[in-house]
Amino acid sequence: LAEKKCKKQFELADEICLYNQEKVLKAFQNNRIALRHFGQSSGYGYGDEGRDTLNKVYAEAFGAERALVSPSVLSGTHALTIGLFGVLRPGDEMLAVTGEPYDTLRDVIGKKSTGSLADFNIGYNYIPMKNGKIDIKRVAAYLKSHKNVKMLFVQRSRGYEWREALSVDKIGEFISEIRKIGFADCIFVDNC
Repeated sequence: LAEKKCKKQFELADEICLYNQEKVLKAFQNNRIALRHFGQSSGYGYGDEGRDTLNKVYAEAFGAERALVSPSVLSGTHALTIGLFGVLRPGDEMLAVTGEPYDTLRDVIGKKSTGSLADFNIGYNYIPMKNGKIDIKRVAAYLKSHKNVKMLFVQRSRGYEWREALSVDKIGEFISEIRKIGFADCIFVDNC
């Protein structure tokens, strides 16, 4: 009886599973995965065709421009930290446009003497959201008066805030608007 009542949910789960399985298989086919991709490597990562191709498979399967897949990345915060340090340079500023990021990321951004971005003279500021939306007018005004902003940080999830998570469509609308006013640098979206 319970299985009959849940039949539609099971069918939906099966459809999602099949769709995702086809996506992954297509990514394997398009990247021509072969036995050579599973061979041993030196561990240094130079010329490691298997690792490089795995990154391409993940990027395609998830619909991303690029991907980094590594057992050395320990958490979401660790992955974000790698991205922040990879893009920002001394004298740059990061502006969080969805309010303050969650607490574990704040340590990476602003605490001095911890190996944070602040230790490398990378500035940080944030703009709170307005009525659950990114305050595009305030962001635009900030960008006009702060020319060293090289990254806009968008936190999709609500974190510890009492707001809805941002939809991909809303983030896309924000990016379109911000590009119209001429911001051509990095827009970093925390999609977790």
